[in-house]
Amino acid sequence: MNEKDTLKNDDITIGSDEAVFDTDDIIIDEEEGEPLKIIKKLRERLKTCEVEKLQYLDGWQRSKADYANARKNEEKNLSELEPFIKEKVLMELIPIADNFDVAFRNKEAWEKVDKNWRIGVEGIYSNLIGIFYSLGLSQFGTIGEKFDPTLCQAIETEKVSEKEKDDEVITIIQKGYKFKGKVVRPAKVRVGIYKEDN
Repeated sequence: MNEKDTLKNDDITIGSDEAVFDTDDIIIDEEEGEPLKIIKKLRERLKTCEVEKLQYLDGWQRSKADYANARKNEEKNLSELEPFIKEKVLMELIPIADNFDVAFRNKEAWEKVDKNWRIGVEGIYSNLIGIFYSLGLSQFGTIGEKFDPTLCQAIETEKVSEKEKDDEVITIIQKGYKFKGKVVRPAKVRVGIYKEDN
């Protein structure tokens, strides 16, 4: 190259006295080598940069995949926890429904309350039970059904005069609840006992 020949690029300047690779501060004097040697060194550096680029790209893609997997795992964990969280919250709300049941059970006192107020309270209770059902919580326990110890807890017994009412639920003291088919609280009941008099 003569003194007037100059090649300029963003990173490389080749002039009469020296070739400079500015990015890495590599200075190649023309006295040390010919232009072909300079190009060879730059090609080697380019190959090194390409290898590093692939390594960085691989690392970035791996990090991105790890992040996506972590998000999937978190979503899976949350979906597995959701039923337990729902059950816990619903179990905290059941005593509210019990309070409504106690209020409704006292028919004489309940009938004395203003009709419009009763309708409003019964509407609130219906909404609460509707929410229970929509979240998978259902009530059970019916007067007249056979006593089932897997579903009910016999708090009291009562003598009955009819044989067919033996081992039958006479009174629901407290309703039972199932969450998605699993008993979370047994019904507390009074059971009829028939005994023949000798």
